[in-house]
Amino acid sequence: MPSYKAGGPVKSVAALVFHLKEDFNFYIITGNKDLFSAEPHKGITSNEWNILVNGEQVFYFSDEHFSWKNLAALLKDTAYDCMYLNSFFSKRFTIYPLLLKKLNHINKPIIIAPRGMLSSGALHLKSKKKNAFIGLAKLFSLYKNLIWHATSVQEEGEIKSIFGASETVYKISNLTLPPVESRTDYSKQVNEVRICCVARISKVKNILFALEVLKGINTGTIVFDLYGPAEEADYYKQCTDVAATLPKNITVSFKGDLQGNEVEYALKKYHLFFLPTLNENFGHAIV
Repeated sequence: MPSYKAGGPVKSVAALVFHLKEDFNFYIITGNKDLFSAEPHKGITSNEWNILVNGEQVFYFSDEHFSWKNLAALLKDTAYDCMYLNSFFSKRFTIYPLLLKKLNHINKPIIIAPRGMLSSGALHLKSKKKNAFIGLAKLFSLYKNLIWHATSVQEEGEIKSIFGASETVYKISNLTLPPVESRTDYSKQVNEVRICCVARISKVKNILFALEVLKGINTGTIVFDLYGPAEEADYYKQCTDVAATLPKNITVSFKGDLQGNEVEYALKKYHLFFLPTLNENFGHAIV
């Protein structure tokens, strides 16, 4: 799957396909652009089925081609046994399918994985908008008669606390992709530490706090490299402003995007992974 900027939810689907490809046929419907990207993915054909390396078929909708009508027609023409929604708030790929179900255009079982979006930490960000939506969704029973996929006991509790104890929730931990190779070299110099963070530059990842923590360290040589897209421009500026005020013994670099298959190679250069996140449903980068 060429997308990677959304992080964990994309890795979760990739791992699901990798481990279950011999038992299930996967048909994945998504957009033809990565998160925050203006240009479509290279090497794909938009608005047609693409067969990927593990045999999964992926339909990449372009913005121009996506509509209620086209989504409904595609689902009608696709032979599937159940639908798996890999998000809670996605307008196009969760809310639209649920509205189509509400209008009786979908009569197959639907499994939904909220991917940590119902945690208190996640709901605290843009809380008014999110709580208003959840209130309306409950009023119109948009999420009724679904099968919920929780990846932890905590997430199971979050689902039931919001939608009721009677909801059908299955707790199944995330699968992960196998590592390419093992790490063997852990050498470091005395009084020197290399730190990395692999995460979106956003409030929920608590990057600003990580930089504030470093303010109090005035000895030794510290390198702190952050890999990940700047999800929120204002927050990114706050982070760069704080980074500029750190002691001279600390070097901070915002490295930008890091594709999924590059992560473990990048990690080999560092001694410490620092991610004081406010919420992680699983944490593929940590694994």
